[in-house]
Amino acid sequence: MHCIKCGAKLEGSPKFCYHCGQPLAQVSKPETQPPPAVSSPPTTVAKESTLVSSQQSSGSKLGAIAGTVIIMAFFLPWIRACDSEISGYDLATNSTGIVEDAWVYWVTPLVGLFCIGLLFFLKTSNARIRIQAAVARLVAGLAGSIPILNDWYTIRQEGGELEILYGGWITILGYLGIFASFFADLGGSTERGE
Repeated sequence: MHCIKCGAKLEGSPKFCYHCGQPLAQVSKPETQPPPAVSSPPTTVAKESTLVSSQQSSGSKLGAIAGTVIIMAFFLPWIRACDSEISGYDLATNSTGIVEDAWVYWVTPLVGLFCIGLLFFLKTSNARIRIQAAVARLVAGLAGSIPILNDWYTIRQEGGELEILYGGWITILGYLGIFASFFADLGGSTERGE
């Protein structure tokens, strides 16, 4: 005999299905083939419907947050020169006329966008992809920090004529966040523990 509800094979003459608890009155007579069992959906379906963020490493999330900070700080005052507060955007557009290679400053917001994009386009629950994304963030962070390091060097060489303002410090903090995200992914795991 097989249970009508779950399709389990029943031995002897039980009063209830041993598998699902269905009363004997609901149990069918012996059949040549058991009815198809009603099964619960596989657990992988539930995992696929979870948010993308649960498939990302903590380093990838930290990198995206740092990228957001860098983009926002790009529009804040980075330096003070000649009693003017100059943002990263001002340097990139060369609206002040004080920089020769203004295009280099566009690397800063592009690094921020790159780090945010890695969060949304790469599933970093896989260890190999997580390490590759971490290295990509590190290389981008190093490349993007060149304009900031250049400003710092120039300020030091000119003996204080220029001053780093809060936007510059916040940008530096964003780059430190990118570097921290690299180390978080090197030893890290995803939130699901994979």
